[in-house]
Amino acid sequence: MTKLMIDALTPGVILDEAVKNANGTVLIPAGAELSEKHIRALKMWGIVAVSVKSADQNADGDAAAVSPVSLEKAKAELEDVFALANIEHPVMAEIFKQAAIRHARNS
Repeated sequence: MTKLMIDALTPGVILDEAVKNANGTVLIPAGAELSEKHIRALKMWGIVAVSVKSADQNADGDAAAVSPVSLEKAKAELEDVFALANIEHPVMAEIFKQAAIRHARNS
């Protein structure tokens, strides 16, 4: 769990905890993927910060949301982009994995 200020939010982040108003009414449930409209509403409601899932927590959920066929196609399309990178290195392997997931989701 990571606490982020509203100004640091970007569309696509996933809430780790429900956003509630001062009376305890749930405004946005936990697990919701924030859109631009959500972020604008949070600002209008006067919410200062929210708890979001960290990148590590989101990574598995993103991969599960993409079909294996789409993921393999995305990896093949990204091979040229990562041609000079050593994707055997753990950091580069993770960057390649996340790029493939994002590419598959957006294709």
